[in-house]
Amino acid sequence: MGSFDTTHDLTGHFRRQIVLVDPAELNGLPRTAIPVGDIPTISIGVETGTQAEFLARFMDIDIVRKFFSAEVAESEFRRTIGAHTAYRLPGYPGPYGDALFYYLVPLADGRCVELSAHKYYFRKPKGGASGGYPETHYDRIIERVIETLLSCTVHADSIRAGFSVNAGQWIEPLDQFSSSDQGDIDIDQSMQDGKVLVVRFDLDGDSIPEYFVRTLCGNGGCEYPVFDGRTERFLGSVFGSEIWVLHQSMGGMPVIEAFGHLSAGEGIIGSYHFNGAGYKRVSTRTVSSGEETEAMYKELHRAPRIN
Repeated sequence: MGSFDTTHDLTGHFRRQIVLVDPAELNGLPRTAIPVGDIPTISIGVETGTQAEFLARFMDIDIVRKFFSAEVAESEFRRTIGAHTAYRLPGYPGPYGDALFYYLVPLADGRCVELSAHKYYFRKPKGGASGGYPETHYDRIIERVIETLLSCTVHADSIRAGFSVNAGQWIEPLDQFSSSDQGDIDIDQSMQDGKVLVVRFDLDGDSIPEYFVRTLCGNGGCEYPVFDGRTERFLGSVFGSEIWVLHQSMGGMPVIEAFGHLSAGEGIIGSYHFNGAGYKRVSTRTVSSGEETEAMYKELHRAPRIN
């Protein structure tokens, strides 16, 4: 990792970008000032405001086909990578032309992540072999980076629906609620008058709401085993005092994020992805209590709520 040489005349756009470079390609060059165009790199930047609005135009396949005068396949142009929708353009119209991989990833808050990388190494083939320069395959690295992208803040526009620990309806529990695939769910301590509190929301789009079953609660939040509404199959558990079902999907199901208190001074947001078999927590990030948490709650309560 390094930064571009800020004395270069092309660095106005590159100045705020992260640069990834193979150390073997540096050839003694300092990481603190990598000359633009001298070695193959991967660059990652986040654009806001008018620049993000400009880039958003290139997420329209009709504009891309017209701009590049090429037939662009929908499957190649718009891709689902991890929990994100990404757009791969067929050779960005810049100094490297079709020798550059170029991706755009819109974020729910209006920002746009811009990722680009050289398609070819700058060195000649070894051993005097004929042919062109060897390929970097940096597109594979870019797509792995996109898979790991996490927004530092959950925004109301990214949420399909949210609910808190007091939401839901008291129902008589189904037999399936008493155990998971591992037999480790026990709802007895959370039942009142023979009933259990559940939140129902359609996750998979089959018009049959799934069950979020509130079980054991503590200072940080409650455990919510999730069950398929049609088959009543256990789909994994999420934990928190605030649960948010996002517009983004993973494995054919929406990403779920949950906030819980760690202590009086901070909380944690867990991100849960569906892996085809069930929901698993794939990442966590901490937020400070106080003004930061209050601002987060104010923003999130603009999103649709489940009572």
